[in-house]
Amino acid sequence: MKELDDYLKLMSEEEGSDLHLRANTPIFVRKHGKLVKLDLPPLTETQYLAIIDSLLSKEQKERLHREKTVTLSYQAANQARYRIHLFFEMQGVSIVIRLIPEKIPRFDTLHLPKSVEDFIHLESGLVIIAGPTNSGKSTTMASLIDAINRKQSRHIITIESPIEFVHKNINSLISQREIGIHTLSYERAIKAAMSEDADIITIGRLQHSAAIQSAIKAANADHLVFATMDANDIQEVLHQITSSNNENFDQHSLNKTLASTLKGIVVQHLIESVDGSRVPAVELLKNTPHIHDLIMKEKFEEIPAALEAGYQTYQTQTFYQSIRDLYRLEYISEETATRHLKDSKYGLLLQGIRHLSHNIEFGEAFL
Repeated sequence: MKELDDYLKLMSEEEGSDLHLRANTPIFVRKHGKLVKLDLPPLTETQYLAIIDSLLSKEQKERLHREKTVTLSYQAANQARYRIHLFFEMQGVSIVIRLIPEKIPRFDTLHLPKSVEDFIHLESGLVIIAGPTNSGKSTTMASLIDAINRKQSRHIITIESPIEFVHKNINSLISQREIGIHTLSYERAIKAAMSEDADIITIGRLQHSAAIQSAIKAANADHLVFATMDANDIQEVLHQITSSNNENFDQHSLNKTLASTLKGIVVQHLIESVDGSRVPAVELLKNTPHIHDLIMKEKFEEIPAALEAGYQTYQTQTFYQSIRDLYRLEYISEETATRHLKDSKYGLLLQGIRHLSHNIEFGEAFL
């Protein structure tokens, strides 16, 4: 639809990541994490309903009224791709549109710890990419899959709602499936992938108990499974997984299976960088022998101390250690670092960090 495409073009010109639309309401874009009101007249009710009508199929309209929310992908006239989310709220239906980058970012441009890329060399197991909404989870996972695609020959099945980044077959064969179009549910798609000669299964959003159980089974059956989850920290990820138990597992069996199949958890938060963009602060878990035992015993409250202790030996890290490194490498300002570190012991060390050499590799141990 031309009118919608015009607004999307304007968002691009404003270097925005998200466009917020609602009838008779100012139009907003999100730019570098901050919401900015555009100097444009609001959409009329007629204009707004025409946009909704052009976006949704009959089935999607029925789902929106039944479930009060619907998510879809959209390709504009200029071939740019977007993820569109419609939802009911007090004033009616709102639309949030997120730009999907045309090119999949290379891993080394994301400012993530280098050891995160080690997960692409695994043969099997479960790797979770987590964070709050709009924290770059999908971008991180797409970048890891792209790295596999360029370096390895694997059959990769992605399960998404909707399909976001489009992968081309380079050295790997990639099959992308969208919930509601190519398959009915995450659970069915995961089970099917186990019979479709998949080496790697990626799951766009792991949240329901049945899908979580299916993902664990797939990882336990010699598949490498990457999945994203909405969670603020590693403990929350582990609680979500272990509380997903149903009649298929007793709790001890679930903990034992998770402890043996989980290979890593990456939790990322985007924070403001010195150049006005955003960089990820990352909490990183790798399944060390000590972490394995803590998961078995559900001693999740001891996980942060284990991550901190494993910083040099295993390249695990806490959120606070990540903030500390970002400041030392001059990605973030002292003000930003202070705001995030003030409640940790690293806040006491902040003044000393600026006197240390900055000539280090990202993620090198803080001395």
